[in-house]
Order: sequence, then structure tokens, then C-alpha cells
Amino acid sequence: MGKFKIETISNKEIFEQLGTKEKFWYDNSRFLFKIGRENTLENCSEKIAYEIAKIIGLPCAEYELGSYGSKQGIVSKNFLIKDNENYHLILGNEILARIIKNYPKDKRFKAREYKLNLVLEIFSKINVLSLIQGKTPLFVFLGYLIFDCLIGNQDRHHENWGFIVNGNFILAPTFDHASGVASKVSEEEAKRRLTTKDKNQSIEHYCNKATTPFYDEEGKILKTIEAVKKGVNFSSEAKESCFYWIDKIARVENSQYREILDKMPPKFILRENQKNFILEMLRINTQRLKDIRK
Repeated sequence: MGKFKIETISNKEIFEQLGTKEKFWYDNSRFLFKIGRENTLENCSEKIAYEIAKIIGLPCAEYELGSYGSKQGIVSKNFLIKDNENYHLILGNEILARIIKNYPKDKRFKAREYKLNLVLEIFSKINVLSLIQGKTPLFVFLGYLIFDCLIGNQDRHHENWGFIVNGNFILAPTFDHASGVASKVSEEEAKRRLTTKDKNQSIEHYCNKATTPFYDEEGKILKTIEAVKKGVNFSSEAKESCFYWIDKIARVENSQYREILDKMPPKFILRENQKNFILEMLRINTQRLKDIRK
């Protein structure tokens, strides 16, 4: 089986200030190179998430593995450049700040004003396009929430979604999934959780603990599975949309996930227990989503 290619970067042009990781643009700002944190699987997780998104047909920023000198990272194609035109990205916090007085747009986490129902309400009313022809932005955004639940992504804060402006407003593809796909689970932890008889150390317990940055109407932070349930109950359109994405995920074979993991090159160290942990996490989260579908 062939491995994923590794892009070699030889020049850097513009440092990117947004976010917390070292990153820079190159090739006339057409590509972003981002370096994952040491002792994590962040680079692998971003690539794995992208490959899963492709399988289920979810609009996703394009990611490839990359290296710059001795540093390993991930290469992301700039989705704001198309047909030699530069478009603009408006992030979710900017949208929310225009709607909610005194919205804490610079606070990525623990912002109690960041309520899921409010965001879904905006998506149900805003006159924008999506990257899936004939589908509403609400349909696609709910796909992002369900995808987060599947891969254990807890980072859907208000700067991790937005709209491309090119004369029209278009919901941007999902991006920045490095906190998902068990990126912080070491080989030792993976082995322990795979073999333990302690329910509090099990992979199922790990999945159940995953939270989002969203709050409910009572000011309680939502878990990833709770966010999906909120989406299902938001409206009849939302329910149908959620079921569509759950059905897409339910049809993915375990062998498809295994193939993605086995294609990670040796330089991007993904050990066997970590692979098995990720596979079990995906299985458990798929079943949790299917239980909602019932």
C-alpha cells in the first residue's frame, strides 16, 4: 500500500498570526504550512480528518503532510484563492459580534454567549450559499457538528468556521481539526485504554467526555453528542440534515478508516496502539450517532 506524499517546503513568505501554532504562508500565499505541537499527533490528525471528510462528502479544507527542514507539519491549500482571485474570509466571531451586543469576539472558549441554538438560528435565516449545490448552509454546518462528534473534535469555536466573501457569501469548508482524532493520546495511553477494565479509563469514557465550545440556553457547555442532539431537535429541516450525515457515516467501512491510518508515512509516527485507539473511537462514536438516528 502506498503512503501519503510529503510536500517539501523550501521557502517561507508570510508568518500567520491567527491561532496559537507556528505557521507561515508560501507560494504567493497559496499554501499554509502549520507545525503541530511536539509530542502530539496533530499533523496526523489533521490529515486523517481530511481523508474522512472526503469519504463522506463533507466540504473540507485540503490538507497534505509537509516538511520544512527538520520540522514536520501540515500543508493547507488556501481556499480563499480561486481562479487567480483573492477572496475574503469572515469568521464566526465577527458575524456574532454584529448580531449580539457586547459579544466577546476575542474569547475563543468559555464564552457563554456562544450558544448553539443561536448559531443554528443564524444559519437557518442568513441568505448565503453553501459548497454543496442545492443544499443550505444549515445542512452543511450540521454536517460539521456531526463530523466533530465522529472524530472527537472539541475545537469548533467561533473562529473555526466562517464565510467566504466573493460578491456572495458562501459557507467556508470545515477547517482546523488538529484537536480531533485522538491527537493528544500517546501510545502508552492508547494501550492502557485499549486493555483496561476500568470503565473510567475506557475509550468509551474518553468519547463520552468530549465537549464543544458551545453552550445551551441554560448556560451549560455542550458535549459533542449533545450538540448533535440539539441539531436534530432544532427543526424538521435540521433533523433531516442530521440524519443524512449520520447515514453517510454509518456506511463507512472500518477497512476504509484502517487504510487511511496505514497510509501515514513512517516519518509521521503513528503507532499501532494509537491506530487501534482511533479505530475504536470512530466505531464508538459512529454507534452513538446511529443510536440518535434510531
